[in-house]
Amino acid sequence: MIKQAIIPLAGLGTRLLPLTSVFAKELLPINGKPGIEYIIDECIEAGIKEIIFIISKKKIMIKNYFNNDSNLINSFDPMYLLKEQKNLFDNILIDVGLKDEFINDLFIDEFVNECDKIGQKTNFRKHLDFGHDYYFIQSFIEDHFDFHSNILNFGKS
Repeated sequence: MIKQAIIPLAGLGTRLLPLTSVFAKELLPINGKPGIEYIIDECIEAGIKEIIFIISKKKIMIKNYFNNDSNLINSFDPMYLLKEQKNLFDNILIDVGLKDEFINDLFIDEFVNECDKIGQKTNFRKHLDFGHDYYFIQSFIEDHFDFHSNILNFGKS
């Protein structure tokens, strides 16, 4: 019986740009769960006891995802970061498509409520006819980045 799986995860994910410019493709959600989790579940169901990932040096996000360090895990949790943040941002822009099949997994209302508790200003934009897809991201990404770069004083030169 096979007891070990070797899974290469070193690709750049160029076909999924712009998503993969900020997020490892293996961690992109599929039905609310990172894609890599489906592969791991299949391995476990097949009785595999050891899983080895081959990753490039650029895939630190994957290494961090499987790390059990609570400080590292918290560094990716927006609710935790918001509570620990000592200096408020001028504003946080949240864009969401109301037809997004993952909208309930994003905990947006909880995040906005936490922002309200500490006095953090938010701008929550809801887009009626958009889901969680490439067109939505392409339609609003430049505006979204412009908004935040202006707040962070990185405005276009």
